[in-house]
Order: sequence, then C-alpha cells, then structure tokens
Amino acid sequence: MHEQIENEYIIGLLQQRSQTIYNVHSDNKLSEMLSLFEKGLKNVKNEYEQLNYEKQLKERLEAFTRDFLPHMKEEEEVFQPMLMEYFTYEELKDIKKKVIAQHCSQKDTAELLRGLSLWNQAEERQKFFKYSVDEKSDKEAEVSDRSTGITHLPPEVMLSIFSYLNPQELCRCSQVSPKWSQLAKTGSLWKHLYPVHWARGDWYSGPATELDTEPDEEWVKSRKDESRAFQEWDEDADIDESEESAGESIAISIAQTEKRLLHGLIHNVLPYVGTSVKTLVLAYSSAVSSKMLVLAWMLPESSAS
Repeated sequence: MHEQIENEYIIGLLQQRSQTIYNVHSDNKLSEMLSLFEKGLKNVKNEYEQLNYEKQLKERLEAFTRDFLPHMKEEEEVFQPMLMEYFTYEELKDIKKKVIAQHCSQKDTAELLRGLSLWNQAEERQKFFKYSVDEKSDKEAEVSDRSTGITHLPPEVMLSIFSYLNPQELCRCSQVSPKWSQLAKTGSLWKHLYPVHWARGDWYSGPATELDTEPDEEWVKSRKDESRAFQEWDEDADIDESEESAGESIAISIAQTEKRLLHGLIHNVLPYVGTSVKTLVLAYSSAVSSKMLVLAWMLPESSAS
C-alpha cells in the first residue's frame, strides 16, 4: 500500500535527517479502510446486515475523508519542502526509484489484486441485493395489483358481479368512483323494482313471479296502519309527537323511509334505467302520491302495479 511505502522510504529517511519528525504517519488509514471493506463482504449475509454495514462504512469513510485531506495538505506544505531541504537532487531520484519499485513489487501487485477482487465481490453482492430488493418490490407490486385489481376489470365483468348485488348494495357501489356509479346505473340491473318491500328491509329485486302470492292479512294490516298514521301525521305537522304511541311512531318512521326511497328512485335512478324497467310494484304503499304515480307511469315500456 502507498501509505506503507511512504512511511518506510520517505518519512523514515526524513526522520534520520531531522529529529523534529517524530511519530508521524504512524496510522495506516487506507489499510484500515480496506480491512473494514473486506470484513463487511465476508460477514454481510442479508439485507438487514448490509444496511447496518453500509451505515458503519459511511461513518468511517466520512471520518477518513476528514482526516485524509489535512494529511494531503501536510504532505504538500510540510514534507515536500523538507525533502527539498534535507536531500540532494540525486538522493530524491534514488528515493523515487525505490518507491516506484515497491509499488511494482509482487506484494503490492497482490494488494492491488486483492483490492480488485474485493471490488468485484462488492459489485456481485450489490447486484444480488439489488435483485433481491427488485424481486421483493415486484412481489409487493403484484400483491398491490391483486388487491386493487377489481378496479381494472372490464365493464362486462363488473356488470356480471353487480348482477349479484341487491339495490342497496348497488347504491353503495355507485359511491366508490364515477366509473362504478355509471355501471351501477345500467338498466339490466334495475329490471324489477319493489320500493315498498325495500323500505322495510326486503331487498329482493328478481322477477315478479316470486312475489305473485298475495301477502298475508297481518302484513296488509300493517301497511294500512302505516299509511293511515303517515297521512294523519302529514296532514297535521304541528301534532304533538309526545302524544303518539310507540306503534304509530314506528309506522310513521317506516312510511317516511319509504317516501324518501321513492323520491330517490324516481329522481336519481329511473331517469337512467327507466327504459329497462319491466316491473314496478307499488301495491300497499304507505307513502306513494298521485304525482309519484304519474312520474312512474310516464316511464316507457314499464309496468306499474
């Protein structure tokens, strides 16, 4: 190494000529850095150890740079003038020959080869870790793509999925994105509408044949009670709610829900899907009005009952 040759053939000779030079260049910083580099290549086995080693190497390199720059300045400003002062021109030429010879010696060549070998090992290890990191990133990207892939499915596939959803779920899906909102308003998903049932938690939206049987008397009586309670409440908005019975309060709440659902259906859904509607069942409704019926009957190719 250069520092070792410098210590032996230059600083050593200066110490013989001048007693003022003492214990300089005693530390071999470059050799220490090479040893640290080699140690890291041998011991680092995984990405975590590499990160720790890189941090340690960075700190040592920064310290080395801080120390080495003053050292080079010292050589230029102090030792070079001293060489000119204490040695003749012929002696300096002889020192130069010895230094060059040492640099070309087998030992120095071995050091160079060792350094190149370490460099190659470092490059190979860096490629390995880079490949591992890239592979890890690719796998994470694949997982991310799989987890968000539903947003990239073709429209026909999304429509097939949406066909298994009930009206409430379709309305929720329409809030996900503009694309989903448009798909959720596809006419084929809204062929059969049963707002009276939907307002009471029954979200069936299949063919009307499943609902052909007449409802039982209790169900009909409940709808009539709700309708009467809602009409009385709607006619006298100043009624004291504290005078309402628990049953009447529930009936009014259900009728209000039905009215909001009918309003939303007529104004937000039917304008988009009206031509595809085959069945619109409003029988036993507690909140339907003549205005709502007119709007519903105006839908082309629809059947209201």
